[in-house]
Amino acid sequence: MSYCDAELDLVRIRLGFGKFQTDVSISDENAKRALYAVAYGIGDVCNESKPSISAELPGTGERFQRVLPALAESPLFVIRKKAAKVFTLDKLEQQGVVPPEGHSILREAVLSRRNILVVGGTDSGKTTFANALLQVVAETKDRIIILEDTKKLQCEAADAEYLHKTVGKPPSMGISRLAPSFIARKPARDCASL
Repeated sequence: MSYCDAELDLVRIRLGFGKFQTDVSISDENAKRALYAVAYGIGDVCNESKPSISAELPGTGERFQRVLPALAESPLFVIRKKAAKVFTLDKLEQQGVVPPEGHSILREAVLSRRNILVVGGTDSGKTTFANALLQVVAETKDRIIILEDTKKLQCEAADAEYLHKTVGKPPSMGISRLAPSFIARKPARDCASL
């Protein structure tokens, strides 16, 4: 993950290294230009009347969040890369993230089709945990439809489809407009990430 802090310095967070300052500073104007360029690239606008936007960067798929001074003192942005490696429940147990009894309870809950709600703060591991649960689903032959605001979940199921909102370029579709298509696809399993 990389982000531009309030002083317009670029900060990076890397798995295994933690948070560190870079030697890169961005001027207020260049930060605004970057935000406008991303908005334009996805067919959206970024201005005082619409000072915040979430997007998936074209071509690379990183998640991009940005805020303009109407909501903050300076232009801010965060870029989050998709996980390069998907951890399984087994791996999370080996690393001590999930206790052995939790592993078996979670696995049984997924296999018996229980509803599971994954919540937590920013960078707390929600996506990592949800991806681990999806790997259990992938072991079944179930059809799974994943509905997301921006694409971040990864499922290796043979019959998995992803629906996510689009902005700007036609057809512009929000989550609420995707819901009927989501239901019509007749998933054996469904997963929503908002």
